[in-house]
Amino acid sequence: MVEFRHPHVVPPLSADGPIHVLVAGVPYSYSKPFPDGTWLTERHREAIQSVSPRINLMHMSRDELASGAEPAFPPEVILTETTGTASEWDDSEWLRFLVRGRDIQRLQGPKLRWLQSCSHGIEKVAPILAPHVTMVRAVDIHSAGLAESVLAAMLLHAKRLLERVENQRAHRWDMIEYGELHGKTAVVLGAGSLGNGFAKLARAFGMRVAGVRRNPEPHPLYDEMHGGGLEDLLPRADYLIAALPKTPETLDLVTAKQLALLPPHAFVANIGRGEVLNEADLAAALREGVIAGAYLDVFVQEPLGEDSELWDTPNLLITPHDAHFSASVGDRNVDLLCENLRHYLAGEPLRGVPDFEAGY
Repeated sequence: MVEFRHPHVVPPLSADGPIHVLVAGVPYSYSKPFPDGTWLTERHREAIQSVSPRINLMHMSRDELASGAEPAFPPEVILTETTGTASEWDDSEWLRFLVRGRDIQRLQGPKLRWLQSCSHGIEKVAPILAPHVTMVRAVDIHSAGLAESVLAAMLLHAKRLLERVENQRAHRWDMIEYGELHGKTAVVLGAGSLGNGFAKLARAFGMRVAGVRRNPEPHPLYDEMHGGGLEDLLPRADYLIAALPKTPETLDLVTAKQLALLPPHAFVANIGRGEVLNEADLAAALREGVIAGAYLDVFVQEPLGEDSELWDTPNLLITPHDAHFSASVGDRNVDLLCENLRHYLAGEPLRGVPDFEAGY
């Protein structure tokens, strides 16, 4: 892990000069970019510029930056999403609008004060972030979309909807026994922004939600909060939701050992990072009936290889790391940028500055 000591309060370069803000590339989870590789709507532009008359907004596509083009002015603030150091992703079709890591490095001149990433994770930005630049991550940007996707997967499984579709196509009037989410217990590994989004919806379904995080202080969205103790929690989990970042502490946190502690009817979902859950152990647990079902939106290798055993694993739903995709993602990124620009101008702490030592 790269070590940084970035302040939450970042003073502007000057008290009255222009603040050059660069929006670079397109957020990975934004579903409707323009053909030229930009995405800010007129409403987005107006919202950003209305923060202060000092704001000078610049918008460049990934291709412009890749060609070596420079912004009209050295940026003081950047909003972007990057492929980081993964050069093999630079020409990937599924990441075609993300800015290459080397282009982000080129933009980090002495006048750059902070960079807001459109990603919830920090692992792509941390290795290429200049020591003098403060980072902001996308807090509360993707929570709603991810939570809805997890609940959809849970309902698909509990209500046996795939079987019902098959019966309809075959013109079969077969009644099926199915379960309810109401009254069931969900254990959330990672009671942060993503986990909280799920907890909010799960509580609306009448579920009991137990959270696990470093700080076990009570939280209003959870019926109980724990700092550990999975051996006691997992046997009573009807649903296990992993919403954790990739850190040395979370690698292979859920393996065959933890899966064996779950009840046979349990359902597992991973929406954080693929490395948190041992994929081979999960596939084996599903094939052997150790657990009843699972949903994966994140993977150790992305894109998932065509020869991966996961594709044919029974009772496993796969989505290609797009469970958070939404046209609303653009609005939320702009809202957070505007909020932090106001904090910046007022000399207040920026929201979303990560703890690099913790890894999130």
